[in-house]
Amino acid sequence: MATSTLKRGRAGDLLITLASWALIAGALLQIILGIPLASLQAQDPPPAIIPALNIISHLLLMAGVAGVARSGAAGRGLLAVVGLPVALLGLAVLVVAEVSWLAEFGPTEALYGIATLAMMLGLILAGVAVARAGRWTGWHRFTPLACGLFIPFVLIPSFALPGLAMNYAIGLWGVCWLLLGVALRAHAGLDS
Repeated sequence: MATSTLKRGRAGDLLITLASWALIAGALLQIILGIPLASLQAQDPPPAIIPALNIISHLLLMAGVAGVARSGAAGRGLLAVVGLPVALLGLAVLVVAEVSWLAEFGPTEALYGIATLAMMLGLILAGVAVARAGRWTGWHRFTPLACGLFIPFVLIPSFALPGLAMNYAIGLWGVCWLLLGVALRAHAGLDS
């Protein structure tokens, strides 16, 4: 019985480790897309590679959020049970929005709005759950909350600013995701 538990623990550790690296890669891609490639993001229509890279970034971020859920960092309370799936749903809708943008389909703006609100709500709830659960320590425990609070305090206000401000804000949001990936990586194997 102990061997079975040990093997399951190692497999869980590996999945969390892979999720942390996916989160780090997705965050780095988001930083690159949002800051150095901001002018390409702002083109209408953008080069097809831009929405394709956004899709890859969002899928990697989804894997990372799934890793946070698997790690148990948020505990088992209501905030974790609701927050993490809502954040994942928001990222999934964001992928659909990117596909819609790539295909030049009509409801893209509405999909971005729904995705943004779902991610904001989900990440804030999950962030509070992680902070309250206390399974992560130091600055690590506040990284999911930082990802969520970045949306209403920086990202949404940036939509009203001229020029590339929105793109730069999205790139800076990647820093929050990067820190979350580092936190997950630091705790891979400790929380499962």
